[in-house]
Amino acid sequence: MAGRTVLIAGGAGGMGLATGMRFAADGERIALADLPGLKLDAAVARIAATGADAIGLPLDIRSVAACREAVGKARDRGGAVDILVNAAGVWLEGPANGVEEEQWDLVLDVNLKGAFFLISAAIPHLSAAQGVIVNIASD
Repeated sequence: MAGRTVLIAGGAGGMGLATGMRFAADGERIALADLPGLKLDAAVARIAATGADAIGLPLDIRSVAACREAVGKARDRGGAVDILVNAAGVWLEGPANGVEEEQWDLVLDVNLKGAFFLISAAIPHLSAAQGVIVNIASD
């Protein structure tokens, strides 16, 4: 089964990076999608150091256009999108009565809307490849 393209949202840290490392060990092509910056660059370098084919895709998952662009770039790189892993997420610590509306909007935008946007963008490619979607979360 090696050689599939795995697109991982939230791939620069935590469960996303661990998932990328595991798929890389199986010989899959890894497309890590996360906020642009040194953390994403370091995650891609870590996976590439294993000998895996890995790319970084800057992604603000709250943007429909950005989700479509990330899926397109992953497909262009690997010829397909076989597996989508939604591991991007944010969590607020503290009592609920102290959460501001803008903070709660961020949680919903990333954890709910973002996952939906990325799934929506990926479905045509996943259908063509008979691929799968994996949604994971913590806290």
